[in-house]
Amino acid sequence: MGKYKRRRRMKIERLIDLILGMYKKHLNIEKKQEAILKYSLTVLLQSIIGYTLTLGFAWIFDIFWPALMIIITFSVFRSFSGGAHCSSPLNCELYSVISVNVLAFISKFISLDYQYVMPIAISTMLFSFWAVAKYAPADTPAKPITDPNKRYRLKKYSLILLCIWSTSILLYFKTVHKGNMIILASSLGLLFQSFSITKLGYAFWKGSDELLNIIQMKRGGRVC
Repeated sequence: MGKYKRRRRMKIERLIDLILGMYKKHLNIEKKQEAILKYSLTVLLQSIIGYTLTLGFAWIFDIFWPALMIIITFSVFRSFSGGAHCSSPLNCELYSVISVNVLAFISKFISLDYQYVMPIAISTMLFSFWAVAKYAPADTPAKPITDPNKRYRLKKYSLILLCIWSTSILLYFKTVHKGNMIILASSLGLLFQSFSITKLGYAFWKGSDELLNIIQMKRGGRVC
């Protein structure tokens, strides 16, 4: 691990310890509760950092709104259907910055003609139903989902969300009859998330993660 990664991890850990210290002053927290709270704070802070960086770059490149829609769609579906992860929070953030902004660029600059956007949205819908039915919820070795009841609930909620999304998109096309940048962005966000739960998606994430590690090693752990 590079010096940048170590320094970054130490800063996050100090911030989490500071927040936990404030909780302990006002609440009686058991060891188990403290561990759960620490994990939740770690995930929350990493998500905030990742989203802030991603949307910051999107704002600079004038693609903020499609990037925001991609993040919302991707994150909502991911919370139930799961998916592949990078090996470190830093890689997750870099991957998010790159992938979301690339998709946002596509959403903004591709032709928004009805005849292009509608087939993309409908194809995404069909692919997502297949992926969710076959692979969701997709877990990781570090955080396996072993409870059959929980797996059933997550798959059911994923399908319900997908039905709601699909119905909304179909109603839009039925009433408006034209393309839309936000609709396209949401479709690409859902497509990206659905891809992440497939076997090919896991392989793609792993390859991208290894590439980011190699780049960081060649740069001596410096990414900024």
